[in-house]
Amino acid sequence: MKLRAIIIAPLIFITTGISNAEELVARVYGQAIYRSDISISKADIDKWRGIKTENEIKETIKQVERIRLSQIIFDSAYSNVLGENSYKPTVQEIESLLKALPESKVIIDIKSKMTTDQLKTADENRYKMAHQIVRSWKINKRLYEKYDGRIAYQQAGLESIDAYILFLNEIVKNGKVEIMISEFRSILTPTINIENQKFMSVKDAKRAFEKPWWENKK
Repeated sequence: MKLRAIIIAPLIFITTGISNAEELVARVYGQAIYRSDISISKADIDKWRGIKTENEIKETIKQVERIRLSQIIFDSAYSNVLGENSYKPTVQEIESLLKALPESKVIIDIKSKMTTDQLKTADENRYKMAHQIVRSWKINKRLYEKYDGRIAYQQAGLESIDAYILFLNEIVKNGKVEIMISEFRSILTPTINIENQKFMSVKDAKRAFEKPWWENKK
């Protein structure tokens, strides 16, 4: 980590004005997270020149760094609090979802015109999307089992709203996650508008995670 920081730091500082890559950004369950762990490579930044203004590049860098830090924080927190094996998708679960959500005729027609490499990339992306959907469902299931509370209908599926808020409060209160950079601290602040949520009844919530929603489509 130190060697990588030494190599990257001058590049990030010169091209973007962002602070040194060895800057401590956060501590997550004992692991130190440095700016270099979430920064963008010089090669990627150079690709944006001529396409984006310098201000747009700096804003994009902030957004990407925020996303990467969020992934590190929540991957670690979910693993420690919920147990990684409890929400890790299995091949069978992913294949079950893909089978329940077949591709449309339009997509099939588009893919029929793709090259072998393009088709491989498209199939890999579809599999990754399915993996993320299954993982998200299992995380919400585990959150509900651990914290209870209300469940809301969302476009991406069911979300354990109250449980998620309690989870955030817990990891902040116990000091397992510390964010040193002020611009990133809102990552641990719930941004859910409770008033706009469509919550399930208590009775339906109790049955919500008995089996994956996509299995009802079979």
